[in-house]
Amino acid sequence: MVGVGYFRCRHSHTRLSCLAIQTMQNDCGKAIYKLFRAYQSAEEQGEPAFGDWIANAESLLSSCPQSHHGRPYLLAHLASAKTYRNNMLRRSSDLDDIILYLTEALLFPFRVVDGMPFKVVDTFCLLACTLVRRFECSRQPSDLESGIKYFRFLLHLPLRHTDTQISRVSAELANALSFKTGLDPTSEHDNIEEALSLYLYFAPWDPSEEYTASVL
Repeated sequence: MVGVGYFRCRHSHTRLSCLAIQTMQNDCGKAIYKLFRAYQSAEEQGEPAFGDWIANAESLLSSCPQSHHGRPYLLAHLASAKTYRNNMLRRSSDLDDIILYLTEALLFPFRVVDGMPFKVVDTFCLLACTLVRRFECSRQPSDLESGIKYFRFLLHLPLRHTDTQISRVSAELANALSFKTGLDPTSEHDNIEEALSLYLYFAPWDPSEEYTASVL
């Protein structure tokens, strides 16, 4: 089962503001801005236009200096695009790339470009979701453990002013805990207790039936 919020996490990056990138007065910055402007059209057209957009983004990434302040935005946007494609085509190689892109973006030292902050929390959430998704495909316990750890960390952050909802993180964590029970049946009791505590935690924030059902 894919976590209920996995494919929604990408949307915070498909709405990245082009304004921050537009002000970059160099060839790489202008190329990133032009690429972002073409994203929505490529997504609406589907294949092969969307695949071409991803190929162009990867080509630009290979020539973009690692120190360029637009690079984390490009990495996050490319990860978002590959998340969308993975939803459609189930390419396991996309999951590997998404994790690499998001990890590099999160390690970048700069967080603001001309007043536009980089969405660290939303990027971190997508990374956690992707790790759990890759576990579903490859059954690597380390991916699941990392995903669970990251979701737990996210629940201790002030999420109210981000695109990442407490209820979605809770539901994703509950979903990951169900996978953990499958790996280690002796942890079932602890996992159930944690999942129930998640419901009690997020219900006052978002009592929607969708997330309640996913946790229960």
